[in-house]
Amino acid sequence: MVAATMLDRAPAPALVPLSLTRSLAFVGVPWLGFALGAYLVLPALDRAGVPLPVAVLISIGGPLVGLIAASVVAYRREGRPWAGTPFRDRFRLGRMKPSMWAWTAGLSIVMVAVPGLLSATSTRILERMVSSNAATVMGVSLAGAWWVLPVFLLLITLNVAGEELWWRG
Repeated sequence: MVAATMLDRAPAPALVPLSLTRSLAFVGVPWLGFALGAYLVLPALDRAGVPLPVAVLISIGGPLVGLIAASVVAYRREGRPWAGTPFRDRFRLGRMKPSMWAWTAGLSIVMVAVPGLLSATSTRILERMVSSNAATVMGVSLAGAWWVLPVFLLLITLNVAGEELWWRG
């Protein structure tokens, strides 16, 4: 029993800094995926008549799913066990402290407030906000279009999971 417990707690492989070349690859490959999604896939889906929220989900969500998959593959290639605690430890996914929740709330408020403040100082932004139809998102009427909400929630979830796992890993 003691031997099995000690084997389960084998030391994790040491993390070593990446070379500049590898660092550029780890940043450049995702950037290329997002660039291809935004400049090739998104316009092609738009021309094909795919609703814009779905086209954004596919063109940007695809590279985000790639980041999640690459994070999991890299984790396994490090020789780490497929278990909850080592996974959480490797990606530093611990519980947030109250101070971090305060930062999160504060920055969220800033992210909502800054566009509002900018609109007061920028005539063009203000005119666009006033003249736009508040009942549409990306050209899709929200009247009865409840499918838009899960599409955006999925995109946000993929965004947070993909970025957090990839950049933490």
